Amino acid sequence: MTSACPNCDTAEQRPDYARYQAGCVGCAVRELANGPLFYRGGLDGGDAKPYRVALAGLFGDGWRDGHKLVLAQADRIRESRAIL
Repeated sequence: MTSACPNCDTAEQRPDYARYQAGCVGCAVRELANGPLFYRGGLDGGDAKPYRVALAGLFGDGWRDGHKLVLAQADRIRESRAIL
Protein backbone atom coordinates (compact mmCIF):
# COMPACT_ATOMS: atom_id res chain seq x y z
CA MET A 1 0.00 0.00 0.00
CA THR A 2 1.38 3.41 -0.90
CA SER A 3 0.88 6.59 1.01
CA ALA A 4 1.19 10.30 0.35
CA CYS A 5 3.39 10.49 3.44
CA PRO A 6 7.09 9.67 3.02
CA ASN A 7 7.38 8.87 6.74
CA CYS A 8 4.60 6.27 6.52
CA ASP A 9 6.21 4.85 3.39
CA THR A 10 9.50 4.42 5.26
CA ALA A 11 7.69 2.95 8.28
CA GLU A 12 6.23 0.25 6.03
CA GLN A 13 9.77 -1.09 5.66
CA ARG A 14 11.05 0.00 9.09
CA PRO A 15 8.19 -0.21 11.64
CA ASP A 16 10.27 1.44 14.36
CA TYR A 17 10.85 4.55 12.20
CA ALA A 18 10.44 7.56 14.48
CA ARG A 19 9.66 10.46 12.14
CA TYR A 20 6.11 11.75 11.97
CA GLN A 21 4.28 14.21 9.71
CA ALA A 22 1.78 16.55 11.35
CA GLY A 23 -1.72 16.02 10.02
CA CYS A 24 -1.05 12.46 8.81
CA VAL A 25 -3.37 9.85 10.34
CA GLY A 26 -0.89 7.03 9.71
CA CYS A 27 1.82 8.94 11.54
CA ALA A 28 -0.57 9.71 14.40
CA VAL A 29 -1.38 6.01 14.72
CA ARG A 30 2.32 5.10 14.80
CA GLU A 31 2.99 7.86 17.32
CA LEU A 32 0.24 6.59 19.61
CA ALA A 33 1.50 3.02 19.25
CA ASN A 34 4.96 4.18 20.27
CA GLY A 35 3.88 6.56 23.01
CA PRO A 36 3.19 6.55 26.72
CA LEU A 37 -0.59 7.04 26.49
CA PHE A 38 -0.97 3.65 24.81
CA TYR A 39 1.16 1.88 27.39
CA ARG A 40 -0.34 3.65 30.38
CA GLY A 41 -3.80 3.05 28.95
CA GLY A 42 -3.77 -0.67 29.39
CA LEU A 43 -0.46 -2.42 29.17
CA ASP A 44 0.84 -1.26 32.52
CA GLY A 45 -2.51 -1.04 34.34
CA GLY A 46 -2.64 2.76 34.29
CA ASP A 47 -5.43 5.19 33.43
CA ALA A 48 -6.90 4.51 29.98
CA LYS A 49 -8.92 7.73 29.74
CA PRO A 50 -6.17 9.96 28.23
CA TYR A 51 -5.50 7.31 25.58
CA ARG A 52 -9.20 7.04 24.73
CA VAL A 53 -9.44 10.83 24.51
CA ALA A 54 -6.52 10.84 22.06
CA LEU A 55 -8.18 8.11 19.99
CA ALA A 56 -11.49 9.99 19.95
CA GLY A 57 -9.69 13.16 18.90
CA LEU A 58 -8.20 11.34 15.94
CA PHE A 59 -11.03 8.98 14.97
CA GLY A 60 -14.17 10.44 16.54
CA ASP A 61 -16.87 7.82 17.07
CA GLY A 62 -14.69 5.30 15.24
CA TRP A 63 -12.12 5.30 18.04
CA ARG A 64 -12.53 1.56 18.64
CA ASP A 65 -11.46 0.83 15.06
CA GLY A 66 -8.62 3.32 15.54
CA HIS A 67 -7.53 1.39 18.60
CA LYS A 68 -7.25 -1.73 16.43
CA LEU A 69 -4.94 0.18 14.08
CA VAL A 70 -2.79 1.29 17.01
CA LEU A 71 -2.63 -2.28 18.33
CA ALA A 72 -1.52 -3.54 14.92
CA GLN A 73 1.20 -0.89 14.71
CA ALA A 74 2.35 -1.63 18.25
CA ASP A 75 2.68 -5.30 17.31
CA ARG A 76 4.71 -4.41 14.19
CA ILE A 77 6.99 -2.15 16.23
CA ARG A 78 7.48 -4.74 18.97
CA GLU A 79 8.24 -7.47 16.40
CA SER A 80 10.79 -5.27 14.63
CA ARG A 81 12.56 -4.59 17.92
CA ALA A 82 12.66 -8.29 18.78
CA ILE A 83 14.52 -9.02 15.56
CA LEU A 84 17.39 -6.71 16.49
